[in-house]
Amino acid sequence: PFAPDKRHLHHRLLQFGHSHRRAVLLLYFWSALLAFGGAALSIFQVALVLAVMASVAVVGVLFSVVPGLRQRRRATLAARLG
Repeated sequence: PFAPDKRHLHHRLLQFGHSHRRAVLLLYFWSALLAFGGAALSIFQVALVLAVMASVAVVGVLFSVVPGLRQRRRATLAARLG
């Protein structure tokens, strides 16, 4: 039950085309977003916090997804060109 595998989020980010450094930074980013968002809820209005978190999350999703999309596009083009 405690055997290593490649199903951890870090490994999935690597398979998606991120470097080790970028994968770790993305994990830090998402953790910080949730932590600071949770702390901000006790200080600021809920609507404001949710709006800011949603905006920052959109940027985070773009940084998380774009490298994988580029990698797939390159692979598709390479397969077509043979």
